[in-house]
Amino acid sequence: MIRDTDFEVHNPTLTGNDAASSRRIVLRVTDLPDGADGPFLEADEDTVVGSGGNVFSGGKPLRGARAAEIFFQKLPRKAEMRIGVAVEDRKAIVTYDTQGRRTAHSPIPAAPRWDLRVHDVADGAEGAQITVLMPKADRNWEFDVVAIDLTGKERSQRMGSGSATPGGSGSVWTYSFIKLPLKQVKEFRILARPVYWVEFRDLAMNPASPVAAAKPLRFAPDVQQAFTRAIDLDLASDPENPESASAKSGEHPDLVLEKGKLQNVGTTFALVRNEDWEAFSPQQATDAVYQGMFLPQALAPAGEDGSQRTFCYLTSNGGFGMLQFVDSKITGTAVNLRIKRVLR
Repeated sequence: MIRDTDFEVHNPTLTGNDAASSRRIVLRVTDLPDGADGPFLEADEDTVVGSGGNVFSGGKPLRGARAAEIFFQKLPRKAEMRIGVAVEDRKAIVTYDTQGRRTAHSPIPAAPRWDLRVHDVADGAEGAQITVLMPKADRNWEFDVVAIDLTGKERSQRMGSGSATPGGSGSVWTYSFIKLPLKQVKEFRILARPVYWVEFRDLAMNPASPVAAAKPLRFAPDVQQAFTRAIDLDLASDPENPESASAKSGEHPDLVLEKGKLQNVGTTFALVRNEDWEAFSPQQATDAVYQGMFLPQALAPAGEDGSQRTFCYLTSNGGFGMLQFVDSKITGTAVNLRIKRVLR
């Protein structure tokens, strides 16, 4: 149990139902092996569960955390919840050879006898496609479809669409593999692995004591500076300057000025209007990142109209803020920026 901890959820998935009959929770599962999936969440019958968003604690992303909202038809005093994880390696239960057009089945001994069939393979507009008959959804098993290219590399499907079969015994799904032509596919594989569940009983739906009010976000004072090399957006300083706060705290750069270009080092940005610099609240600045996020190799100081640009950002350390180019061009060995950090 985690006590006396503030959480922030950015870009959450909400059920859109009555807040008085819903509860928002944060799940955290750590130390899962590489390739594991989850956590999955189930609650009592007659509930609607929405899961999604990015969870922060103390201003930093909380590893292994997932946010969820549960809507109850009638809010109970206590409820049961179940958390599932898939930790075993995925096993190929069906292999389809594209050259010989042959299907091979490799059942998992402890698994149900599923009716899995390959209906068709083809070249779609975006790449190779496979249409398969999949079994009815089973909470105790996780399925996936992959392609093996001619070099032996496993390629993940990027698009899937399905519809139920008559009688509801299964569903027909079509999976697409973007930028992978069918002629470069050696075989398709349908994979499966079990999902393991842990049940939590008698969870109180109302706090035992009043919950402290959330701390409002605020902006730090604007910083305008000519940076000659590296920029740490979390502290609005130069980490390569030994006297800077960034250097003393061991922070790494988020942007680096090289050969007249401002190179990005893992920071997510969203382009906003110049007038948003004054108009945006701290919450609007953080929301804007998720609404228009992109990860550029370099930041261009001006748009096609020649005016300087303004961005909202999210650093790899979980810091939010706004950045504005003072000049429409990077000249000489420095770039002049305005930075406004979001404080918690």
